[in-house]
Amino acid sequence: MIDAVGSAIRDHVQGFWPDRGARLRTWDRGKIVEAIPEFAVLEIAPEEEGKAWLYSSIGAWRVPVPGEHRLEFLSLTPREAEEAVENLAMVAAFHADERFRVRLGKVINIGRPWLAGSTCDHFLVSTPFLFGDEFEKVHADGVGVSIYWLLAITASEAAFAREHGGHALEHLIEENDADLLDPTRSAVV
Repeated sequence: MIDAVGSAIRDHVQGFWPDRGARLRTWDRGKIVEAIPEFAVLEIAPEEEGKAWLYSSIGAWRVPVPGEHRLEFLSLTPREAEEAVENLAMVAAFHADERFRVRLGKVINIGRPWLAGSTCDHFLVSTPFLFGDEFEKVHADGVGVSIYWLLAITASEAAFAREHGGHALEHLIEENDADLLDPTRSAVV
């Protein structure tokens, strides 16, 4: 069940794509079940074939991070993907464990390909810069929430980001015009 903050997050994200089909998905396996029982994922279908599917967590905001905005996570995929729901549940559960808090610029080892057959097996936690400044922040019921993008990257890109920082990797991705929706894309480093 989605409460006032969850509803505001859903409405905020869906409001950027009001004419696209959307549905709430749940994940009932793994650590997320105990860490954030109210966890859900908003799945937004593309307007046309070949465009991005958008997945946004709803519920990770429940994890208190002293002195910081609460977080939600976003993933873009080239197709409808059950893995996207699982990935968001995994990252939210990871974030719920105070030993592994997620922050901007963090590199996360997924432990398997991002999507079946993908060369990308890590995430870089980034701002959702593709959607403009207004997309990242949501305020509801006295709670400030930042939505961060889980950018799928390769193992060599993850190593580069750990050494040189996430911004340096983002710059290389942009400079190389990397297709971030291509699960089998070549690494930029």
